Amino acid sequence: PPRSTLFPYTTLFRSLGGAEGFSQIPNYTRLFFVYLFVFILLILAYRLKYSSKGRALLAVRENEIAAEAMGIDTTRAKVSAFVMSAFFAGIGGALYAHRVGVLKPTELGFQKSIDLVIIVVIGGMGSITGVVLGAAILVILPELFREFSEYRMIAYALALVAVMLLRPQG
Repeated sequence: PPRSTLFPYTTLFRSLGGAEGFSQIPNYTRLFFVYLFVFILLILAYRLKYSSKGRALLAVRENEIAAEAMGIDTTRAKVSAFVMSAFFAGIGGALYAHRVGVLKPTELGFQKSIDLVIIVVIGGMGSITGVVLGAAILVILPELFREFSEYRMIAYALALVAVMLLRPQG
């Protein structure tokens, strides 16, 4: 075959970048795209919550036996909830990975899981706007109190206790 039809392997090997990885991949994750995806996913979550599928998910969450008695296939509802949550988490993880550039396993450890649980508890389970506000609070407050960063876990624990005592529904 003629030389022009072959894949230019030399170009590929020059663009690998060694330990830095691929060097010619454009960075599409700008703040605009993050906000765009957040907006789209919030609309999807809102529409899902008030659809028939969302009502079935809420019924299964509240009382599984009553939902089964009303004719809702609870196994199907649970599996679809798992798939949809994996979809939302995958979009968030992809945006986070593209924004950060390099993921280390220590970044996504126990502390990040606790942060997500705190966001849900502060915002309230089942409340879309509450979770958004809880996430905003959990992002802004550590930046405001950066000089007290070693007391962050104590502040989280106190905030959780206060929310559970004053407003148990979130």
